[in-house]
Amino acid sequence: MKILLWILTLFILLQANEITNNDDPYKNIHYFTLKNGMQVYLLNDNKTENTQIKLTVNLGYDIEDDDTYGLAHLVEHMVFRDQRIPYHDYLDYIKEEGATYVNGYTRRYETGYLATIKNDKAYWVVETFAQMLFDKNVTTKDLKIEKGALQTEIGESHWYYRPMSAIKTFFDKITSPTENFYLDVFKLPKEKELPARYFAQENNANFTLNEVMKRYKDYYYPANMKLFVVGDFDITKMEQTIKENYGKIDKTGTLSVKETKIKASSPDKPYERYYEGTDGSMAYLGALYLLDDYRTYLILNAYTENLSQRLQQKMRNQYGKTYSVNNYMFSNKNAGVAAVTFDALHDEFDNNMKMAKEMMKADLQHLDEDTIQKALKSYEEQYFHATEHDNDTLMGLLQTTKYLREDHNITVESAYDIFKSITPEIFKATIKKTYTPQHHYSVIHRDYYFFSLEMLTLSLITFGLFVFLYIRLYKFELKKLNLIYTHRDVRLTRRVSS
Repeated sequence: MKILLWILTLFILLQANEITNNDDPYKNIHYFTLKNGMQVYLLNDNKTENTQIKLTVNLGYDIEDDDTYGLAHLVEHMVFRDQRIPYHDYLDYIKEEGATYVNGYTRRYETGYLATIKNDKAYWVVETFAQMLFDKNVTTKDLKIEKGALQTEIGESHWYYRPMSAIKTFFDKITSPTENFYLDVFKLPKEKELPARYFAQENNANFTLNEVMKRYKDYYYPANMKLFVVGDFDITKMEQTIKENYGKIDKTGTLSVKETKIKASSPDKPYERYYEGTDGSMAYLGALYLLDDYRTYLILNAYTENLSQRLQQKMRNQYGKTYSVNNYMFSNKNAGVAAVTFDALHDEFDNNMKMAKEMMKADLQHLDEDTIQKALKSYEEQYFHATEHDNDTLMGLLQTTKYLREDHNITVESAYDIFKSITPEIFKATIKKTYTPQHHYSVIHRDYYFFSLEMLTLSLITFGLFVFLYIRLYKFELKKLNLIYTHRDVRLTRRVSS
């Protein structure tokens, strides 16, 4: 009997563990590093119809100056070229083999290559990307063709771009600086300004094949790359395919373009802005926060989602005084805002503001466990259990895993594991720590204060006063000089009389 009870208990535990694992959309992610330094992220999902591959290189605009601006972008284009394949272009070659999407991109810190193809071509596209990235045979003809294509993409250069840019730079220096939210609030230094666009337009015509290939050789080596593959494939076979096609590349290097890891400072005062004369009335209410751990982000996202739902139920469903209420979150590095946003007609806006502030104040005083459980359950269902099985969603799971590894040094737990570690006590403590007067975030847009078109009316009145004062001062000056007519008036009189 005891043995039977033990077996039954073990079976229940195994079933519970299986259910828990099945709830985790990150459970099938497989990460490893090749001997040559390339990092690989794989995700197998038997419910997806296509395989998507993405390969990134730590190379971008950030290292470029006026003379080299646009070179990384041209290298990206040239990597698709090769004299030994059909059409001399991998983009068309891969598409002809059945790919529904093939593209590349160049950003400030990263160059990337992507392709989406049916699952039966999963191993083929991985092999083909290896050939495209590491085995190049290009000529000056390829360079001329890609220069033409790139020039069409970025636009032609015109003689007046330089003086116009110089004039803009001059006025930027003498006029009042515009607000820099992250610098002013979180003390995050502004990134260096990239060269003007016309430099890339001019440089593109002058880059040589030697310059392009040198930049390619300096930065396109395995340890400076990351490979991401999602789809319905055999993990073991895919890993072996990658090791055979990428792991044997012995190319090394030391140059790399990476974003500087700068931490924001905690805000020392609330951020409050009021704008009048906008198209409608809109409010953004919440808090400034530092993303020091990923769990904080999950809690604030779950809370603002739940808060917006509760406000929607009152403002719209109960009173019909708003169109919609939504959570509003954005961030840069580890500086962020967690808020809700809603709109209203002019006469109802103040009531909605009062309703939102009262609900947020009540949550700080007593956030009951039932509300917390509803917030967590809804968030879990939406962002973990109801995860779609398309390639873009799956690739997003890999990017989250990469983010946790690189920005938070989390290598064992998944995003779902971190979410499941949230308790009501941790939830309450995070909300109280975040939503303080010092960290208050408020941006209000009002259509008018007293009456509609008041800003236009004030502008017309101001203009009228300016004209009136000008005329009065002009006549005062004449009276002071004891003049009845000016020379201009006399000439006008003579013309009329004659």
